[in-house]
Amino acid sequence: MIENKYYVTDESESRYFERVENMKDLGVIFDSRLDFQAHIHEKVNKAYIVLGVIKRNFMQLNRETFVNLYKVI
Repeated sequence: MIENKYYVTDESESRYFERVENMKDLGVIFDSRLDFQAHIHEKVNKAYIVLGVIKRNFMQLNRETFVNLYKVI
């Protein structure tokens, strides 16, 4: 794979852009291939954390109460 280097020249010096694999912008994680797997993985993990909090703290819930709690957290 050919890797290009990009830079900006400012009067007396050149500044190179660093190549990164992932970048978060406006809450969305982008990667160099524009694949959203890292973003999806982060959101799924956050959902499991919320479910764990609800499960540990509330023993008996009906469906409506569970949905309301999930939306609030």
